[in-house]
Amino acid sequence: MTADCGRVLIDTSVLIEYLNDARSPVGPTLKGLLDRGQACIGGPILAELLQGARSSEDMKAIEILSDSVTILDTPDEAWREAGIISRKLRKKGTVIPLLDCLIAAMAVHHEARLWSHDRHFKMIAGAYPLDMLE
Repeated sequence: MTADCGRVLIDTSVLIEYLNDARSPVGPTLKGLLDRGQACIGGPILAELLQGARSSEDMKAIEILSDSVTILDTPDEAWREAGIISRKLRKKGTVIPLLDCLIAAMAVHHEARLWSHDRHFKMIAGAYPLDMLE
């Protein structure tokens, strides 16, 4: 997996895998992104991580992680675009959580690649110019 590509917005699914086991397959790529200053998250991703924290140790690990990445803003236009993405896909019969549409819109707005294990983003990328890190 190559990650030498500018900013990478790292989705909750990847971060949870890493936080649960730093030796997971995502570890080396994530560490490389962190070392090069390419790792980004957004407020919605941070909120999902905090929501899922099971212990004070989880909270501390999330705090350390959030201090190590760039936290991208969520501009009003990303919210509008998220609604448009959701509507477009729903009209085709595909229902995607609005938060996933927002994360995709943030990635495009900030010209970042999105790294996720969530199948919803592949569905979004089929109908929207979302650049995914494979």
